[in-house]
Amino acid sequence: YVLPRMNDSEEVSTVFDSVEKIFSVYCVESEFRLKLLLPTLSAKAKSAISRLSLDDLQSYDSVKLYLLNEFRESARKFKQKFDCATKQSDESYTVLTGRLKSLLNYYLKARKITSFEQLCDLLVADKLKSCLGSQLLEHVLTVESDGTLTASKISSLCDIFVANRDDTVVKADAEVKSAD
Repeated sequence: YVLPRMNDSEEVSTVFDSVEKIFSVYCVESEFRLKLLLPTLSAKAKSAISRLSLDDLQSYDSVKLYLLNEFRESARKFKQKFDCATKQSDESYTVLTGRLKSLLNYYLKARKITSFEQLCDLLVADKLKSCLGSQLLEHVLTVESDGTLTASKISSLCDIFVANRDDTVVKADAEVKSAD
């Protein structure tokens, strides 16, 4: 079996997911994983790992972690890719479905969703954020940073923000968004 080649437009985590499934199926020992991975990396990824120390270049896990951090694949990015995904002319609906499932799975992993209740809360939180005006959304995203806020935490944060501001722009921004 041939490992998939990474291209610059592809999500790094997608490549690692595919590669690790292949490693698992073929019982590839950890000492060989990095040697098999390196030739499949994109030019951008090879350039990125050239900055690693020789010690870090000896470990598959170190290279993987470095590349995932370097390409900053965030939950927000996965959500955006999922929401904006469309069928490509050269892909079947089966392939599109697989791609959508993968993007959703990466998003849920990045948000650390492990239960149905968390999934429901995440969907409500995402919808709530889509209803916010630009200033409120910016405030929520700043507080949220790389973490995940519950829907109730987001609503409380917004209520406090609006209540403590004597800013008609924030209130008007919220009203205009709700009128849309």
